[in-house]
Amino acid sequence: MEIKVINKCGILEDFDPQRIAVAIRKSASRVFVDLTDEDCEKVSDWVYSHLTENIPVKTLHNLVECALDECNFKRVAESYRAFRNYKSDIKEIWEAVQLKKIELDSQPDHSNANCNSQLVSTKGILTYGEFLKESYMRFFLTPEERKAVKEGFIYPHDMKDRYRTYNCCLLNVGRIMKGGFTLENMPYTEPGSVAAAIAVASDIISVTAGNQYGGLTWPQVDEDLSYYCQKSYNFYIKEYSHIIEDAGCTVDPRKADAYAYRKVKREIQQGYQGIEHTFNSVSSCRGDFPFISFSFGNGTDRWSKLVSTTILETRMGGQGKPGGKTPVLFPKLIFTYRDEIHGEGGISEDLFDLAAKCSKDTMYPDFLSLDAGYVGQMYKKTGKIITMMGCRACLSPDYNEQGELLINRCNMGVISLNLPMFYQKAKLENKTFYEVFDYYFELARQINLRTIEYLKRKLKGASSPLAFMEGGFDDGYLGPNDSVAPVLKHSTISFGYGGLSELQTLYNKDHNIETHYFEDCDFAKNVMTYFNDKVEEIKKEDKVLYAIYGTPGESWLPRACEQFIAKYGEVDGVTDKGFFSNSFHINVDEDVTPIEKIDFENQFFPLSKGGSICHVKIPSIADEMMPGVKAIIRHAMKIGNYQSVNHASNRCTDCGHHWIGDDSMPYEENYRCPVCGSMNTVGTRRMNGYLGYSKTILGVNKFNDGKIKEFKLRKNL
Repeated sequence: MEIKVINKCGILEDFDPQRIAVAIRKSASRVFVDLTDEDCEKVSDWVYSHLTENIPVKTLHNLVECALDECNFKRVAESYRAFRNYKSDIKEIWEAVQLKKIELDSQPDHSNANCNSQLVSTKGILTYGEFLKESYMRFFLTPEERKAVKEGFIYPHDMKDRYRTYNCCLLNVGRIMKGGFTLENMPYTEPGSVAAAIAVASDIISVTAGNQYGGLTWPQVDEDLSYYCQKSYNFYIKEYSHIIEDAGCTVDPRKADAYAYRKVKREIQQGYQGIEHTFNSVSSCRGDFPFISFSFGNGTDRWSKLVSTTILETRMGGQGKPGGKTPVLFPKLIFTYRDEIHGEGGISEDLFDLAAKCSKDTMYPDFLSLDAGYVGQMYKKTGKIITMMGCRACLSPDYNEQGELLINRCNMGVISLNLPMFYQKAKLENKTFYEVFDYYFELARQINLRTIEYLKRKLKGASSPLAFMEGGFDDGYLGPNDSVAPVLKHSTISFGYGGLSELQTLYNKDHNIETHYFEDCDFAKNVMTYFNDKVEEIKKEDKVLYAIYGTPGESWLPRACEQFIAKYGEVDGVTDKGFFSNSFHINVDEDVTPIEKIDFENQFFPLSKGGSICHVKIPSIADEMMPGVKAIIRHAMKIGNYQSVNHASNRCTDCGHHWIGDDSMPYEENYRCPVCGSMNTVGTRRMNGYLGYSKTILGVNKFNDGKIKEFKLRKNL
């Protein structure tokens, strides 16, 4: 049978199956689906089997839609049907991009405190990011999912990035350096000294951070650099011996050791200062300053302890002109604590004392328990540390065929659930909370599954060569054109949440601190238990390393509150602050002691294994506070926390005075130096999991309005 198609002008044309393949591939690309030749042939064959001799083109289109449905390409079928809207969608996307450009030209962007939106390069990235975000909303999400996002029930974080690359990671920097590696056709030999190792590590981190989003952690930096310290030490012992022998004298081993040790320490100091300069002044190709974290403290050999000590001393010393130095923001420092070595009488008690003082003065390091809790249990079982990534994300455990815990892996993003919205919807629509929870949880699950599949099919080894080709990730020895699927199968993808405190307030119908936190928080615990059970269930069904992430919500939680108000109106005790509370944290304005806060939040800490942290605010930065700070940290470590110690840090860059600010005061009163009267001061505040500037020397604030409101209320964070 000879098939003819009657086109829109009534003219007969020969039927060409290739035109169907071209059309459906275009539709597939708009929703980020990759159709193979076999897929296209399958659809064309179905269409051909239903053709008549002379078929109108409109009927042919209907057959193609039916074929896509029958062949289980539902999203492509939706895209094919919606093609008539494609041009208007693109027009609206470009209008959104243009509005973003105009906005950036007139005022700074505060959606990310780690981003200087006044830079020309950053403005370009943010404008392009708006295009990517709008494209994601319109073409990656289904209409049902898009509605849930717009109304505020769910929130896919980093929409501009999450369908392009992976999220935060634990990068094996030491393994990349060992034996050398190749980057952009440039061979790097294995570093011959600790100074060279730190410089090469800086290159590795900068390049890799630019090919992902979120935080990049160099875990156990002290133990990685110990190997290169020994190389430098051996060199300096030989150097000293040559000098002494050439002078006709006998080498004293103790003097040789002191000389070499002093030289090694100087290399570490200079190298680490370079790291601090680079990661706090040079923005990445993503437009932000790389969110870098270093974990350390577990190494007990001579060189590991020297690396750890030098990092802490350098951070406390600050950067800038003499007499007015200020500690920097990055790398974020994470101290891995074991009571066996860091407790009273332990071989590294002195290192813990220094870390606690550094934390009191600079708000870093944060402390991660290896004695109890989720990470501690894995450490006791395997002897390996899964360090928190970036602000708090933690990887679900995964093991190789030999039963060894895999460490160097990544996350593929997070979708957060707006819990107060679920409660209010259930209440007004006469549904149970769990009915509403299940509906939106399933939407988030499908987006996550689609994200995993998309990244596995699209990313190749060359997309992040140091991670996927040079051993930065476990199994990361791919060719440039190899699919990253074998590596990403070890990755975690997360479900986040926020507003647990507000959820309990809605349930209790009031907010009394004693009943809310210490007597009647069973509903919140039941919700989190149910959440955990759901995740464990679908882990087995989908064979995916899902995790529950206590979302920090830098810009999301103020927006989540706004969306609640837009849909359901104001609710006393719930929407008054203008933002919802971070993950399971208690309201920031509750007047509780650090120990009370730690103990309350510990009820929920184990129920967010994919990422959780506890913040406490200390009332003083005087040295007399040190016993109290150490007691707070050790209490948190005993129960298995990831713990931070905070204050509202103000520093004068003229006279060097450091004092605790008061964000409820007028701007000049808060930031004017009480000693010399200068306004050349810097305000540093805890954003969520990382630090940012509430005031720079130039007077710039890096935080959004919701976060500024939070600062004014803070009593316990």
